[in-house]
Parts: sequence; C-alpha cells; structure tokens
Amino acid sequence: MEPISDKVLLGHVIRREQVSDEGQCRDKCYMEPRCVSINVGPMNQVTKTCDLNNAIVDGSPGSTLEQRIGYLHLAVENHCHSDPCREKNELCQVGFTEKRYRCVCKEGYQGTRCNEDVDDCAPNMTCVNEYGSFFCKDSLSVIVCDGNTKEIRCESMSKIRVLWANYGRLHPKTCTHPSIRTINCRASTSLNNVRNICQGKTACTLRSNSGSFGGDPCGGTYKYLLVGYKCEN
Repeated sequence: MEPISDKVLLGHVIRREQVSDEGQCRDKCYMEPRCVSINVGPMNQVTKTCDLNNAIVDGSPGSTLEQRIGYLHLAVENHCHSDPCREKNELCQVGFTEKRYRCVCKEGYQGTRCNEDVDDCAPNMTCVNEYGSFFCKDSLSVIVCDGNTKEIRCESMSKIRVLWANYGRLHPKTCTHPSIRTINCRASTSLNNVRNICQGKTACTLRSNSGSFGGDPCGGTYKYLLVGYKCEN
C-alpha cells in the first residue's frame, strides 16, 4: 500500500514513539507483533511522532482516516500479526528468515521450545530453579529485594568467601514487581562492593539499593541483589 498523505487513523494506537523518518517508524512497527499500520509526522519536522496502530483502513466502523496536515498513514505488512509464535515464552520478530519472521525466546528463557530457565548461577555451578527463586549447588546464596537488608553469617570460626554477586535483575520471577523493563541488568560494581563488605568476615549486612552500587544500572526496573558465597575455615 502506498503512503496516504495528510491522513491518520485514530483510535487504534497501541504505542507512540519519536522517530527521525518514516523508515524508522516502519521498523518499530515490524518489531511490534500487534502493529499493522502507522501514522507518522509532521513530515517537515526533524523529530516526528510515530503511531503504531493495531488496525488498517478496511471500511469497518472506526477504521476510517481523518485529515491531519503534514502526516502520512501507511499499512505495514507484518508477518507476526497472525501470531505464528505460540509457545508461552516466545516472541515473534519480523524478517530474518525466508518465512519473513522468526521466533525467539523471551529474556530469561532458552531451549528449542523456550521452556528452560536461563542459568542464573555463576560459571561452573549447577543452578536449580524454583518458582520465584533459585539456588546454586556447591554454594550458599541469598536474594535481597531492592530497599531491603539481609545479614549473612557463618558458623563457628569460619569466614565468608564471596563467589559471585549481582545487583540488578536476571529473572522475571525473583522479587516480583510490576516495574520490570529488562531482565538483563547487571551492576558492574556488584562483586567488588560485596567483597569489600563481606569477604573474610564471620558476618556482614547486605544492602540492596542503587546507592550501594554506584548508581542505577537499569532505570525503571525493580532490582535485587544476588550473592553466592561459601563459609570456609
């Protein structure tokens, strides 16, 4: 379908973005499985508004165009609109294959059917996933949700040896919260900061907040602190 000048489709916008040109708006539609048409403009502005729509102009009620000077309306062929990726943890991406789409696993999942959790543990450790949490064999582990504190302590005269740590988010079900934009969030200072607090001590207090790790590693996402450690004599 050719672009229609000075027209927009109203009432079907699922997301609104800022773009530099029509091509960028079209790309955003490709990456949104529900998008089948776009409104973009004003075309004489450097920064343009891109409306991603879940409907096309087909003559049905509510699918007519309205005038808006300087805008373009365009139907976009989106091969993900028919929902070809039906596994629970799959996402559809337009392009990439001769079928004009591919199915990929959502963040936090892997496997041919996207039904395996990504390993949250450190290398060379076996991760055992449980609902909302996990533990790593061959080490002790603790989870501290953002804004909370937790003490770890070793028995007798043994001392803490910190094996791994991450402040951020690696799993959607750990410390569940409505504000989750990513599950690939890692504060680069995590391990050094936790070792400074706990290494070689009998007990220490872990604090889960951005200020303790040099700032927010992923804005808009509720985070938590993961620590793996051993008690050694």
